Amino acid sequence: MTAGAVVGVLLGVVLGIFVLPGILDSFLAGDEIATGGTYSGDARVISVVDVRSGDDVVLLEDGSTTEGTRIELNVLSRKTWLIEAVFFQLELDGRNEWVEALGAVEALPDSSFEFALGESRTLILQFEHELTDGEPISLHLSDPSIRMELSTAPE
Repeated sequence: MTAGAVVGVLLGVVLGIFVLPGILDSFLAGDEIATGGTYSGDARVISVVDVRSGDDVVLLEDGSTTEGTRIELNVLSRKTWLIEAVFFQLELDGRNEWVEALGAVEALPDSSFEFALGESRTLILQFEHELTDGEPISLHLSDPSIRMELSTAPE
């Protein structure tokens, strides 16, 4: 009886750690948008205009630049959208963890996360990371839940 309980607990832990996340991801991953595609749903239209990775493409608040990736989106929201940098994460092909977007930079007005209802505008996202972490392969948004495949232009 004790051996059965121990085996049951171990099996449950293994399934919970290795199997369940994959199953949940397949159901909760949201929409996948191919490179060059446009997301249209939830009263929003979002498309990737440009992706740049390089040594000095990320502008910091103090005016200095650093290495990383800059993504330019064209966004139209027809309903209130209260977002923050944590809603955007970058997936790199050489890194297991996603990189969270940096906050808005005053010297870069298009990096603001404030939207006027019904107005199309550019949103610039910046991700600070080492170039050795790999190439950007997708942008993940948590509201709405979408994954946008990326292709980079050399800097």
